Amino acid sequence: MLMAAAPRAMAVSFTTDWKAALRKPVETNSIAGPWEGQWKSKAHGVSGPLRCVITDLGNGHFQARFHAQFHWFHFTYTAKLIAETTPTGIVLKGQANLGWMGGVYKYAGPVSPTKYFSTYASNVENGVLELSRPQKT
Repeated sequence: MLMAAAPRAMAVSFTTDWKAALRKPVETNSIAGPWEGQWKSKAHGVSGPLRCVITDLGNGHFQARFHAQFHWFHFTYTAKLIAETTPTGIVLKGQANLGWMGGVYKYAGPVSPTKYFSTYASNVENGVLELSRPQKT
């Protein structure tokens, strides 16, 4: 019973953080804050909605909390990312251990204050994340 409650608790925690991030104004020169879009599996040809809240930890380090969905299944996880400045802009790189969902996933891709694209790969899965800022309603 406890194992079934843990994913729900993480989703509730993410929803609380998501709503709080939406209430704050997004800084025009920052990648911190809310993001939404899709994940797309190249390995399995499936996709689903994706939300993310990025927190600036200082010194080019970021925490990205993701909430992914596939049909009825919801999954929340956290990735540690490092921003690298390249000649073409900023690239976020990092990883997260998703345990039974495929082990360690590695992430890398360009980010701007309005768009975030990343590849992801593990031993069993690979694909892309395509995110932008949520539309204010």
